[in-house]
Amino acid sequence: RFEHKGRFSSIMARVPSLAVMHPHAGLLGAAAYAADAERDAPGVAA
Repeated sequence: RFEHKGRFSSIMARVPSLAVMHPHAGLLGAAAYAADAERDAPGVAA
């Protein structure tokens, strides 16, 4: 379905695409972002 884009089909066929199968991928990403933001916050000792 990703590749079926009319006149762009030949271009889209060359674009790598991956499927994320982990059921909590969004939560893992949000947790990693929050951890980075907390670590980079002013006044936080490393």
